[in-house]
Amino acid sequence: MIPSLHRFFRPYLLLLFALPAISGCARNPSMDILGSYFPAWAFCIALASFLTLIVRQVLRRFDWEYQLKPLVLIYPCLALFLCLSVWLVLFGVR
Repeated sequence: MIPSLHRFFRPYLLLLFALPAISGCARNPSMDILGSYFPAWAFCIALASFLTLIVRQVLRRFDWEYQLKPLVLIYPCLALFLCLSVWLVLFGVR
């Protein structure tokens, strides 16, 4: 490539690679709860925590919890999975 063109295209290439990262900030989902706006991620974390507790109770009720090892990794991963699933279902691309 010609040296003068190489200097010309470099900033545009950096901008081209930065656009996908910047486009994630285009929308800020908020929920109106009793007149106050809460971030949607807080709702997803709260719902996922509640769902994780329900799954834990079901596993203990049927005596399946003893088969899951190590529990210190299982439940946080389950909570993260449920949180991201709730986010995807409720606030996914429309």
